[in-house]
Amino acid sequence: MRKLNDNTPGKISVWIGTTAKNEDEFNAYFDGLENPKSECGIHRDFGVGFIDTDFFGTFATVGRQVISVEELCKEVPCHRNETHAAIVKRCRELGILAGNVLSYCDDATFTEDNPAMRYNDMVFIGTFDDPKKRFVRGRWVDWPTWLSGQRALKAPW
Repeated sequence: MRKLNDNTPGKISVWIGTTAKNEDEFNAYFDGLENPKSECGIHRDFGVGFIDTDFFGTFATVGRQVISVEELCKEVPCHRNETHAAIVKRCRELGILAGNVLSYCDDATFTEDNPAMRYNDMVFIGTFDDPKKRFVRGRWVDWPTWLSGQRALKAPW
């Protein structure tokens, strides 16, 4: 079953956890993200055959030091402070106060049927609104909202 929809602009999905795996063991799960024939662990778990590394990232602390979720979540490349706050809040609701690894997928939603499922020692935290801002016609606007309201884009020349 496909769990990842990587075509949802203005969303970001996040996984956080604590691992004792060394760097090679941890990274093996992600080996072959962009290779449809790799059969890597994340492809199997997410129900996909390709994950674009332009939108997917993972982070591990140096020496696997466990840090607060507030600090760890700073590594998620959100477009808004409210998104960071929502991620930290959800971690606390799930009883996750610290960790040493995380993954995220920008412009993606994730469907989780089993909240206890572990993905390379991480749990799915949630999918969060994270609209990008664009400077359009002299003001900053949420990109997906503005784009969806346009019939055609006019070239600036």
